[in-house]
Amino acid sequence: MANRSGSSRRAFVHAAALTGTTLWVAGCAGAGAARPRGTKAADATVGGAEEVAPPEDLMREHGVLKRVMLVYEEIVRRVDARQDFPPDALADAANVIRSFVEDYHEKLEEDYLFPRFEKANTLVDLVRVLRTQHEAGRRVTEVVLQRAGAAALKDADNRAAVVGAIRQFNRMYGPHEAREDTVLFPAFRKIVSGHEFDSLGEAFEKKEDQLFGDDGFEKLVDRVADIEKRLGIYDLSQFTHKPSPQREIRRARSKRPWRPTSAFPRTTRATTRPTSGRCSMTSPTTAGKTSARSASPRPRRCSRRPPRCSRGWRPLTTTTRRERRRACAGDGAGASAGARGHATRS
Repeated sequence: MANRSGSSRRAFVHAAALTGTTLWVAGCAGAGAARPRGTKAADATVGGAEEVAPPEDLMREHGVLKRVMLVYEEIVRRVDARQDFPPDALADAANVIRSFVEDYHEKLEEDYLFPRFEKANTLVDLVRVLRTQHEAGRRVTEVVLQRAGAAALKDADNRAAVVGAIRQFNRMYGPHEAREDTVLFPAFRKIVSGHEFDSLGEAFEKKEDQLFGDDGFEKLVDRVADIEKRLGIYDLSQFTHKPSPQREIRRARSKRPWRPTSAFPRTTRATTRPTSGRCSMTSPTTAGKTSARSASPRPRRCSRRPPRCSRGWRPLTTTTRRERRRACAGDGAGASAGARGHATRS
């Protein structure tokens, strides 16, 4: 009787566990079916990918702008170096700026972001400057598009105008996009609600599909990569710093401790002949102390060598090593011998 009750209890627990698992699986399936599709956030969640928020989407589009600016820099470098470049690459890069950056990316900022910052009275001065720079950028792009043809680039004045416009564009949009990425976009989430934040992501996606079709961003990135390949700047490894061997050798030599080539600097003119019998290298202040040195059994060597002039030859005051030893030791005979040596050479 006890065994029968124990087996029925285990069967009941097993059946309850199976029922709970079935209900949990059904609930997960219902939640997945009820999730809305057609937006970036929903599709990313269903596919297991990371959700892309509106500010992150705008920062990713800034990456396309940065790559076009690198194309601009390469064209300016070749013009300064008087090197040829495909004119269609410049026209295609300017068209990417016009169609994607100015007509799509900046319109999103001006229609959806800037009004909300002005309404919240947040970063109003920054928004005003960004609007002004958008208008200035469109004028600069118009100059590049008008003079980006192959025939127009053959004229020196047109090339100078194009180079000046490109430099103004890169000079302005480098700080422009950096300020938006680090100041404007991080502050955007603080001034809108969560529902409004999600709705903006759907609006951005709808606008992108309307202008560029499905996978519009990926197609645009491939288009910029094609321009880079035509200019020969697509390979990223070519921008890696590679120091030359000669430069490294010079740098290693410059780090060595400085050692003088001689104990004394070279003289620019020959010295006069000595008037006394002592060594010409002996200081007058130590001339009277030679008696103490002469008391030693072994004469002390003269530590000073005769100087050389700027031409490399020794002056007439040079004596032999033996004569210098005798002069430093205070030997009168050596001093007279040194004087005779001077007279002989003269």
